[in-house]
Amino acid sequence: YRANGAGYLDFNHPNHLWVVTAPKTGDEKVTPKQLTNGHFDDGGAFWAKDSARIYFESDYTDEPYYELPRTDLYSISVTGGERVQLTSFDMGAGGFTISPDGKQVAFIASVSQPVRSYTQPDLWVMPLVSGAKPRNLTADFDFDVGSGVGGDNTAPRAGGGSPPVWSADGRSIDIVYAKEGKANLGSFDAASGKMSDVTTGNQAVVSYRAVPDASKFVLLISTPTRIGDLFWLDKVGGQPRQLTHINDELFSKLNLTEPEEIWYTSFDGKKIQTWAQKPPNFDPNKKYPLILNIHGGPHSAYGFIFDHEFQWMAAKGYVVLYPNPRGSTSYGQEFGNIIQHKYPGDDYKDLMAGVDELIKRGYIDDKKLGVTGGSGGGLLTNWTITQTTRFAAAVSQRDI
Repeated sequence: YRANGAGYLDFNHPNHLWVVTAPKTGDEKVTPKQLTNGHFDDGGAFWAKDSARIYFESDYTDEPYYELPRTDLYSISVTGGERVQLTSFDMGAGGFTISPDGKQVAFIASVSQPVRSYTQPDLWVMPLVSGAKPRNLTADFDFDVGSGVGGDNTAPRAGGGSPPVWSADGRSIDIVYAKEGKANLGSFDAASGKMSDVTTGNQAVVSYRAVPDASKFVLLISTPTRIGDLFWLDKVGGQPRQLTHINDELFSKLNLTEPEEIWYTSFDGKKIQTWAQKPPNFDPNKKYPLILNIHGGPHSAYGFIFDHEFQWMAAKGYVVLYPNPRGSTSYGQEFGNIIQHKYPGDDYKDLMAGVDELIKRGYIDDKKLGVTGGSGGGLLTNWTITQTTRFAAAVSQRDI
């Protein structure tokens, strides 16, 4: 019930499907019609192409949190009646999107076997027929499909997620993916899974929507110096075109700087990506206090996205180091899961190697080192100050 801001769960009032006629004016009164009922939650709804039925998932398990993830897919007529089970498979799934011909569905899911601390999400397709089994399009694509990187200025609720988008001919599926601290839109061949980039760059595509034939997109894009603006992308034309400049007036009064991207080698040869956010008017000949900022999860990632916290600390005169140690997402399955039985542990060594890397550059006061982090980063903060006395201050946030 304390699930990262989701609020209190009320098991006496499960989620159910309703339909409501869209009002033609603000004054028109409409009455919602309830389609499903019972003691279990229904969700993940998507319409059949002829709008006669709605597909949805429901888990008829009393305490599903004790079981491995499973998806049971049902359909029901928009006029009501009995639900009909379509299929069941052993994965938790979401982001269901129906193909243009109405015969297939694309969705995001992570395999539940073997049981791992981290299993990266994949793009799956499945025929909409009774007893169908999903096919993994991205089994050989070793990055996080349908995922992104973590900033602190995206909308906490609503937004609708990042569902797959079918091309008009049904031959490709566009979806965001996370790779090495970036989140961009990729196009995956619906037969082979081969990926080609739709967007590129040091940025995070936070969310997106397409016109009906998927030839054009609107993108919400964030960078370390842009909280989030809307961009228009014509897939034929190529480059996104910026539509909004929401924070230009505010940012004209601030001295925001791009962080420095750094790759360094950890104790066992692994390459670790980090960013160093430096104070405004940074002088490499001076000595600055350092804050090591550790992300939570531990299976999440910092990246090329706006983080007010880092800009604010830098504005106070600190260099902020924010690495993606082993266990972070966006670097492949093996890198993310390697800490399954070693947490905390070698990830701490990655963090210290990053601190050493910055001290070597000559502009850090090694007597003024601080460490902080939230959730899993709070846990690693606690661990850090039991392993070393090099930090003069530590702030452990919302940890265990």
